Amino acid sequence: MKKLLLILALFCTSVNANAQTFKIGVIDADKIMQEAKIAKLAQQKIESEAKKRQSELEVIAKKGRTALEKLQKEGASLSQSEQDKRRKELDDIDNTFRAKQSQFQEEIANIRNTEFSNVVTNTNAVIKTIASQEKFDLILQDAVYVNPELDITNKILNVLNK
Repeated sequence: MKKLLLILALFCTSVNANAQTFKIGVIDADKIMQEAKIAKLAQQKIESEAKKRQSELEVIAKKGRTALEKLQKEGASLSQSEQDKRRKELDDIDNTFRAKQSQFQEEIANIRNTEFSNVVTNTNAVIKTIASQEKFDLILQDAVYVNPELDITNKILNVLNK
C-alpha cells in the first residue's frame, strides 16, 4: 500500500512538474453495493432463492421430527427389527437433509457470485464510461480518506439507478 501511495505521489509530482492536470476520481464500492438498484435486485434474487431452498429443508426436517417422535412413542412396543428399520429411515432422512443443505449452500453461493459479478461488471462499465467522458486519468476504489470533490460515487449511482 505504501509503495502504491509513493508511486502515485511521484507520478502526481512529475505530472505537476510538466504542467499537466491529472484528474482523479474515487468511488465507494460499499455504497454502490448498498444503494444501486441492480445490487438491490441481485440481493432480492439471492434471498428469494435461499427462501425457496429453506422451505424444502424445512419439509425434510419436519419429516424427520415426525419419524423420530413416532419411534420414541412406539419404540417400546416394536420388535428389534422394526426399531432398526425405523432408525435406518431416520438416518436416511438425516443424510438426505445434510446432502440437500450442502447442495443448497453451494447453489446459493453460486447464485450470489453470479449476481454480484453482474453488478460489478455493470458498475465497471459505467465507471469506464464516466471516466472516458469526463477525462479522468485514474479512478480509485475505497480510499481511507477522500476529498468530497474527488468522490464520484453518486455520479455512478445516478447512472446505475436510471
